[in-house]
Amino acid sequence: MPDLLCPSASTTQTQQSPGADPARTLAQSHRPAHAWGTCSVSAACMLCHQTQDTDICGDRRLNFKLCVHTYCSKLALPSSLSLSENAKGPQSSSPDSQGLLCSFQSCFICCKMGATITCCETGCDRTFHLPCAPDGQCVTQYFGAYRSFCWEHRPKQLLRPRPSQDNTCSICLDTVEDNISYKTMGCPACQGARFHRHCIQRLALHSGVGFRCPCCLSQEPFMTEMLIMGIRLSKRLGFLLPAPKEADQRHGRCDAAMCLCPGGREPWQLQLCSSCAAEGTHRLCSSLGSSTCSWECSTCATSSKLLLV
Repeated sequence: MPDLLCPSASTTQTQQSPGADPARTLAQSHRPAHAWGTCSVSAACMLCHQTQDTDICGDRRLNFKLCVHTYCSKLALPSSLSLSENAKGPQSSSPDSQGLLCSFQSCFICCKMGATITCCETGCDRTFHLPCAPDGQCVTQYFGAYRSFCWEHRPKQLLRPRPSQDNTCSICLDTVEDNISYKTMGCPACQGARFHRHCIQRLALHSGVGFRCPCCLSQEPFMTEMLIMGIRLSKRLGFLLPAPKEADQRHGRCDAAMCLCPGGREPWQLQLCSSCAAEGTHRLCSSLGSSTCSWECSTCATSSKLLLV
């Protein structure tokens, strides 16, 4: 007579292959269905239908067994959610429910269906795809409640007119627009730095937690302003170099692993790092020839190589 009290035991024995590892089988059976995984190269995001990973969309991941960009999922909030539910964060719904609720919404930029992002301004019903946001001059904020704005209701920078006539991007050195706009941004601290939106976005991702103004090196007010304006920051340790010291606090010691100066690490003339000026070395201590006019510390040299990969 079969064991009616333990049906799961007999079922497990019949389904498990003879050579299977019981521990591995048990782990697979308890794996959560919503675990994040990696999508195939050709898989398209089910929310924006794009197969490329971009700065504003993030990487494609498997969520609830569906391929979605990280920020397509975070920003795609069903419009039926109340304000109190929105405050809990955008992860409260699964991508399949987001796609189902938004599949009949038309993007006001490309006019195609499947727009998953709605302007959070009260009374505005404009919807758009996340990859279409730059073309429509829309702003998506990558913090807090992950709010999104159309071109009409997006936050705008209030900066004084630039005193000089140097209309060049402080990052790529190409020409920028005369006035602050969606594509041309500025630093709220020094008021003089100007840069393209796509240039400061790339710098933000490379800089990580050290993100700051490339001109005045201001960090807190600059980072806050960029977040509000829709620039996505990275939480990783970035490549931005430490701020140089003041003129009266010039670095004054040799940082070579073995200093050969008889009087210690300070008396000889120092060669400062050409990138950060935060480290120095004596020519003899780093085997620099008399014709060598520049030198990089190990930290800066490593960062430069990684940026070229």
